[in-house]
Amino acid sequence: MKNRIGFAILLVFLVGFPFELSAQPITDEEKKLIREYLEKKKQGELTSPPRPLPLSKMYYTPSLYDSTGAPMASAEKIPTSDSSQKQENAVELKPFGFEIFQSSEASFVPIPETPVPETYLLGPGDQLLVNLWGRADEEFNLTVDREGKIFIPKVGEIVVWGMTVPQFEAKLKARLAKIYSKFHVSVMLGKLRSVKIFVLGEVKRPGGYTLSSLSTFFSALYAAGGPTERGSMRKIKILRQNREVTELDLYDFLLKGYIASDQKLETGDVVYVPVSGPQAKIKGEVRRPAVYELKGSEKIWDLIDLAGGLLPTAYLKQVVLDRLQQKDQRELVNLDLSDSTREVKNLPLRDGDEISVLSKYQFRPNVVWVTGKVKHPGGFERREGMRVKELLNDGEQLEPDAYLPRADIFRTNPDGKRELVSFSVEKLLTGDSSANLLLKDRDSVVLYGLNEVERKKFVSIEGEVKHPGRYELFENMRLSDLIFRAGNLNKNAYLLKAELARVNPGKPSDVFYVPLDSVLTASQSEADPLLTEDDKVFIREFPDWREHRVVQITGEVFFPGKYALRYENETLYELIQRAGGLTPRAFIPGISLTRQTIAQIIQRQNLPALIANTQLLERDTLGNVEAPPRVPVDADKISRIIFEPAPLFKSNGKKGNLALREGDEIFVPDFPSGVQVLGAIASVGTIGYEQGKSVKHYIKKAGGFTPNADKKQTRLVKASGRVIAGGVGGKKVEPGDAIIVPLKIEQKKHFSRDLATTISILSGVATTFFIIAKAK
Repeated sequence: MKNRIGFAILLVFLVGFPFELSAQPITDEEKKLIREYLEKKKQGELTSPPRPLPLSKMYYTPSLYDSTGAPMASAEKIPTSDSSQKQENAVELKPFGFEIFQSSEASFVPIPETPVPETYLLGPGDQLLVNLWGRADEEFNLTVDREGKIFIPKVGEIVVWGMTVPQFEAKLKARLAKIYSKFHVSVMLGKLRSVKIFVLGEVKRPGGYTLSSLSTFFSALYAAGGPTERGSMRKIKILRQNREVTELDLYDFLLKGYIASDQKLETGDVVYVPVSGPQAKIKGEVRRPAVYELKGSEKIWDLIDLAGGLLPTAYLKQVVLDRLQQKDQRELVNLDLSDSTREVKNLPLRDGDEISVLSKYQFRPNVVWVTGKVKHPGGFERREGMRVKELLNDGEQLEPDAYLPRADIFRTNPDGKRELVSFSVEKLLTGDSSANLLLKDRDSVVLYGLNEVERKKFVSIEGEVKHPGRYELFENMRLSDLIFRAGNLNKNAYLLKAELARVNPGKPSDVFYVPLDSVLTASQSEADPLLTEDDKVFIREFPDWREHRVVQITGEVFFPGKYALRYENETLYELIQRAGGLTPRAFIPGISLTRQTIAQIIQRQNLPALIANTQLLERDTLGNVEAPPRVPVDADKISRIIFEPAPLFKSNGKKGNLALREGDEIFVPDFPSGVQVLGAIASVGTIGYEQGKSVKHYIKKAGGFTPNADKKQTRLVKASGRVIAGGVGGKKVEPGDAIIVPLKIEQKKHFSRDLATTISILSGVATTFFIIAKAK
């Protein structure tokens, strides 16, 4: 296999890179300070900013406000007389009662210190405290065993499982009376037993739970997170020994506070929550709009009762029933519930029914609405002949930041279609009768704010400022104001000239040069230009600006450490002299110079990829092209500049000297202890230096070549970093040198695969000849 081409890269120039910081967000307090600052900057008559575009070109659909002054998402939600119902429809109704399970689980956990009811039944694990006094003075701490028994000395075993405490106390007195006379006894419960129950079905956390024996159905349901939105709230079952003990309706507890059905649980009980039964929605003018589960026999008025009853604003003459009919079609039915004698009140409900109780306000014909930038938004009575000017109270209703060129009336016509009518508030206030439009029932007048319809304008600044970036353009804002907003100039900013690029529609940008020193001088404000939208300012760096160019020297010099270069192109030899010169232990041939900027340049020039593209491709015995392994290029390891230090010191810095750059690192090593021998040799290591000996001598002392050593490719690496390849066996070795013996690279031969391929080809050729012969 042919030898691969080696690459040596030597890059010794400096590179810089720009950096940019993002602009900081502006707070309301900062905006106020900026406006005050701009007002103080005004001197004399200032040029007005360009007039805004015509309304037809600059109008955008603004964010609007509802009747409470809260912002709304879009113009599709303009408040009208029926806006409250539309907003109600937009809110998704949730199943009733589930929010109770969102509070802390401790809400339904029994309090350990609570008195135990007399009906409490004893069971395995309960602790009983028995006190006996009189002629007999005894104390017993008893625990009910697995069989439901307790044992008392002299009395024996007593079965207590299923007894109440008073029943046990009476039985104990009867047994003690056979042994003692004139005594008193008291029985108290100590630590209560735990019960293992299961909560299954449509609950958030189904599984087994260990609870106090005082725990009830609610405690278990709460521990499991409550029913899911698919689960039933009205048909929850308690199973005991595979038999249904009871069925519970949570609505009794949530709506009426009944807790009679909240049963105590026993070990092995299962609380099962099935899938919800039929459901119906009710919304609108009821006290508790929600989705309610039905038991099957509810009427429409029962659903209203579940929802807490009607609000005073409910309009009963037109209650809308949205019902699913056959073939997956829905039908809207208007119901009149105002007459108590009507049979419609007893209309049975079906699964999926939706009831909408409309508001009386939706049917008020004499109402108009005003929203947006007004002091008192909301609904107002519309009198006959009422116009916009009267509604706005001759402008007294307007907020200071109301947008005057345009306001809108959103009108609902009798056929239900929506109409948009615009007028100018500015003309209205100046007495123009054409803007004083006649109002109609259910009109909604919307006043916009300046920030809603006028787009924000921005300018940007780049370069040598503290916070370069994009900033809002305020009225009468000048270049000095933008620099102030950006945190002022950096100390390396070039003050004699800055560039200001301005948009020139249809043409290249206009570029102006501004003397910053004049701009920043308060007495020469005429040199401080007014900014316009999309202006871009570039603050350049002072040419060849550097604070300190620092290099570092370590190792065998008298004063190692960091040094600031005194002038451009200060040399390596001069720096070593500044560091006190070399110590007697310094090994001159091994002096190294590392320049980190070389690694940065290599990455920017994409040299590793270029090297990979220049590698030779190989073809195997079957003609297939194989790509060789990529030659690794570690940019950090090739930052060392290879040079010969010996001539530099022999000539006192006149030959082979190098100019230093910022960030350079110089290392002066100690005199080496020997010669390193590495690679395919018998014993890898460092061998003591012997003057005048060759490469062969050191390889022999290291045990010689291994069988797979590539002897012809042996390298001699000098202490300076220079590499000598080919025919180095007789070369003299110097202190600090390294000998590297690479491994042989042999081409793999796939005899079996090649033979199979050859046989296949020959078989194909023979078959072809056979067919040709037959054809003749």
